[in-house]
Amino acid sequence: MLRVIGLPGDRIECRDGRVLRGGTALDEPYLSFESEVVGTECAPVTVPDGAVYVLGDSRPVAFDSRHWGLISADDVTGRLVM
Repeated sequence: MLRVIGLPGDRIECRDGRVLRGGTALDEPYLSFESEVVGTECAPVTVPDGAVYVLGDSRPVAFDSRHWGLISADDVTGRLVM
């Protein structure tokens, strides 16, 4: 599953295996155990207008914005509410 982590204007970065949005570490209780152990590494980016930053829940094997870059907000086709 991919999750939208960053919206336009958000500064996304990774430090010490944690994802930070606007300098604040995200609480990510949905991560797989392997993701928590390995941590998340990414290049810092500020999300521009019309784009989103997505990350997979199973970070060690996920292909997401760390690999593809930002995606167009128009490509988001669904919303999951739990």
